[in-house]
Amino acid sequence: MIKKFILTLLTSLILIAFIMQVAYSSDYSLLNILNMTFTIGVIYFAIGLSIITEARKIFFGIGYTFKILVKGLSRKNYSYSTYYKEQIEKELSKIFGLNMFFVGLIHLAFSITVSSIVYL
Repeated sequence: MIKKFILTLLTSLILIAFIMQVAYSSDYSLLNILNMTFTIGVIYFAIGLSIITEARKIFFGIGYTFKILVKGLSRKNYSYSTYYKEQIEKELSKIFGLNMFFVGLIHLAFSITVSSIVYL
């Protein structure tokens, strides 16, 4: 569990560095770093929360419709119940959701705390 948490944290830090390079080129000011940390924190927090609460099941209908439209399948040959069973089998673990939730929370807390100390 600790290894997966550290892996999730490292992945988020690499993502922050990559997006910083793309979005801000060489302007690594404290404000830009805090902005990117906050943004990634919100994304990780939201994804983790949706996995933990199993809220992603809401989007199964949208995914089914999209799959039918894009792949040109008919509803007679590919029913919603079949699609739903496939998605449930691919269910993400709650451990992964907890890791994403807490990594997002750490990023949010860090960015808000540092920005309130430095910029107030």
